Amino acid sequence: MTKTKPFAELAEKVKADPVRRERIAIGKRALEDALALAELRAR
Repeated sequence: MTKTKPFAELAEKVKADPVRRERIAIGKRALEDALALAELRAR
């Protein structure tokens, strides 16, 4: 039997912890900002 877990099961732990959830949100915003900057620079 493999030791892999479904992503939904792993994500539950992150979503349940407010500190982790905020850290994920900060990283997501940073990635979105970087993509927006790259789009602007490409013009």
